[in-house]
Amino acid sequence: MTPRSRFAVFSLVAAFQDSGLAHHRREVEQRWSTATLTEALRSGDVVRVGPALYAHRDAAHTLGCKLSVAAQWLPASGAVAGRAALWCAGWRDSEPAALHAVVPRVVRAPAPRVLTLRRTDVPMDTDVIDGVRVVNPADALILAWQWTASRDRMGFALDAFRSGIVEPRDVARRSAFHPRVPQRALLEEACLLASRGVTSMLEYRARTEVFTGDEWSDWEMQGEVRAAGRTFIVDLLLREAKVAVEFDGSRYHSDDARRRRDLERDALLASEGFVTIRLTWEDIVGRPEWCREQVRKVVAQRTAQVGFGV
Repeated sequence: MTPRSRFAVFSLVAAFQDSGLAHHRREVEQRWSTATLTEALRSGDVVRVGPALYAHRDAAHTLGCKLSVAAQWLPASGAVAGRAALWCAGWRDSEPAALHAVVPRVVRAPAPRVLTLRRTDVPMDTDVIDGVRVVNPADALILAWQWTASRDRMGFALDAFRSGIVEPRDVARRSAFHPRVPQRALLEEACLLASRGVTSMLEYRARTEVFTGDEWSDWEMQGEVRAAGRTFIVDLLLREAKVAVEFDGSRYHSDDARRRRDLERDALLASEGFVTIRLTWEDIVGRPEWCREQVRKVVAQRTAQVGFGV
């Protein structure tokens, strides 16, 4: 290899590494040459990521590179779907491990290996975000639901609803257009619960397995309380007795900043006469009757005090 050709390969590899995206052969040949691309591929610094699409080896498996492949390979009638579409729309809960897309059934071309295709004739509204065509959030969630393990679906849906990226009523409306939705009744339940204020799997377990039945019908889910000029949302609230129940997810146990905020929140609620009971995931799942008994005891103590009654 001549010094000039070696410099060309170095230039190509550096440009690919800097961009982190997929580049079409036409672009490469216009700026460098076919021989330069061939040498970069031979060295292993550049890899093929789709039909006539190439990227730096370190970027090939990143979401940004995969999205650029989708943007260049998908036909105008296709779009990124599922969790990746929700990611593009702004939900940053966790980066999707796989990139799913939908295309009409008439599209028979094999997909690049970085894409998992669903061929469907269900009409869906789409939008272009950062150069990538994506399906609307409601359809994206419904498709992601289908591609999620059954045991994880409820938690996924509630997390997505909590993000504000997608509305439960939109998902409930759009689900009728999808002919085969696994666990459709569970998805409908997730929409209903989210519309009533359930925002996490912990709250779902608490509301459907622990605090159920007529005894708890007077309790408000996601009740609003004003304290010190601020509005707080309480997971479970018995307003008349001024008892607040909060469900603490395990991911916050070692979060000192979150713990300090919780202590401040409890103190401000106490300044308005509210007592707060905090229950963890282990409590809700492992000892539901104990949870009920602790809440009953606090309510009994409160209602026995002068000025309280339910």
